Amino acid sequence: MLLAADGFTADHMLLAEADVGASAGVARPDPDAFVRDRMHRFVERLGESRDRVRDAAARSLVFAWVERREAHVNPRQRRLLKWLAQRDGDPRITFQDYVDLHAGRRAPSVRSLQRDFQQLRERGLLRVAGDGFLLDTRLLTFGG
Repeated sequence: MLLAADGFTADHMLLAEADVGASAGVARPDPDAFVRDRMHRFVERLGESRDRVRDAAARSLVFAWVERREAHVNPRQRRLLKWLAQRDGDPRITFQDYVDLHAGRRAPSVRSLQRDFQQLRERGLLRVAGDGFLLDTRLLTFGG
């Protein structure tokens, strides 16, 4: 119930698959095969759930941390980190998306935006992933 309250849906947790324990051409499912298959899937899903909980906790920690003065992030970096920390799924952004977010009459220079990204990468908060950048919570997820 606690996981469901935090947005972890039951279909990602421990639901039985319809074909578990049934072999082709057999009239009745083998109870031992069912238990074996079910236990393997149970262990796999526990690992998946643990990873999801760790990731959510790390993103929550980053979200709270960036508001502190000791974080030493400028307002643009703070908005970016909070935006990435709140995203569900793959928290990815490209540099062009970041520039587009700041387009307008009082937009900072592209050089300032590049500096933002570089500083966050040097501090280990962003990492390159394909053509974009991800919020890097690996240091915050114990054993991750």
